[in-house]
Amino acid sequence: MRLKINVAFFLNFILLLSLYTYFYIIHLPRNISDPNYLGIPIAISFFSIILLLIIGDFNDKRFYFIGYIIFYFIVLLAEIVFTIIRYPSISSIDTIKYSYSYLIIISYFVFSICAQKNFKSFLKLIIYFADIAIIIIMLQAFFYNKTGIFFLNNNYFSDQMGIIDVRNFGIRLIGTYLIDFTSVISIGLLFSKQKYISSKILLINIFLTVMYELVSAQTRSMQLIVGLVFAVSIQFIDLKNKFIKIIVTILMGMLILYLGIEIYGNISGAIASKGDWSYYHRIDEINLFWKTFENSPLFGNGLIPENFLSTFYAGNALANIYYSDVGIIGLMAKNGIMGLMLYIVPLILVIKEIKYNNRNRGIMIAIFVAIFASMLNLSLFDNPRLVVLPLYFAIIDAVKKGSDNFYG
Repeated sequence: MRLKINVAFFLNFILLLSLYTYFYIIHLPRNISDPNYLGIPIAISFFSIILLLIIGDFNDKRFYFIGYIIFYFIVLLAEIVFTIIRYPSISSIDTIKYSYSYLIIISYFVFSICAQKNFKSFLKLIIYFADIAIIIIMLQAFFYNKTGIFFLNNNYFSDQMGIIDVRNFGIRLIGTYLIDFTSVISIGLLFSKQKYISSKILLINIFLTVMYELVSAQTRSMQLIVGLVFAVSIQFIDLKNKFIKIIVTILMGMLILYLGIEIYGNISGAIASKGDWSYYHRIDEINLFWKTFENSPLFGNGLIPENFLSTFYAGNALANIYYSDVGIIGLMAKNGIMGLMLYIVPLILVIKEIKYNNRNRGIMIAIFVAIFASMLNLSLFDNPRLVVLPLYFAIIDAVKKGSDNFYG
């Protein structure tokens, strides 16, 4: 029995290592360094599932999202068929190649088995991975800003021209979105009545993520999502713990001040820069994608790469068109009502848990807010964030299974 637990944990370790691109230390070719690349994690997930089936680790496990996974694959298959029929000029092979990344949903089973076997170890694993990645990225940012030395995998952080963005605090390095969405788990656990791991571990992860977002990633949309999760979850804090209450109150005050300044700056900037190309480009994208949804409400454009969009929208004279620029409108243009349902169904399932799972309401609300807020600009169905839902589903599985099995 002990061997099986170690196997599940080891497989999760290897899977996370691939999702974190080996902490960006190994200098890999660009094609497998791209944040959109999920080939190796998917292969590891398939292998892990087969191995876990062989050793019997699927026995007595409850996969509460199995119905959603089936629905997910039905939608995926329907979208592939629709795309092949609608765009005969695009080969079936190209369509399938573009669609393969959606298979990462199967990582749900790998995550869930480990989480259900030993929830405490699983939580520490995903949090420590995020912490280590943040420290490595922050060290790289510091050394580059001071000395110009770049020792991490440049192919991961740079664009196709090998250029890395620079913003307010120097070089801008964005790691996997698992870093930010793991902090959502930490916030939810911190404010849940049921305690699984030390509050110090959670607070350190939250603090590191805040520093990472402010200094290195500098992604306003992600900052707002984490801030919103924090603001909503704070009401579930255990008031008996005065130390945590004081720390959270201070952090919340700083957060409100920061977000207020950011929102004011964004509004002022938008008003002052209406003549900018980017402002009008977003408006054009919204209008264009909404018309696309109206013309094909069920499936949208289908599963075609974004680099094909300029060809299909040539008459609109738009270049550099991205679904992710306009959030939910982009998702509806890409996958129509079917894609929208893939977002709505998890929200409904999580709402049910919020209603009935009082002791774990904090983590459920944090996950709900993160999924809902991501619809605005950082879709969880874009390649770099496809693995977030499987991870969240595994957390919910472990919580639902009951505290008797949390510690192995």
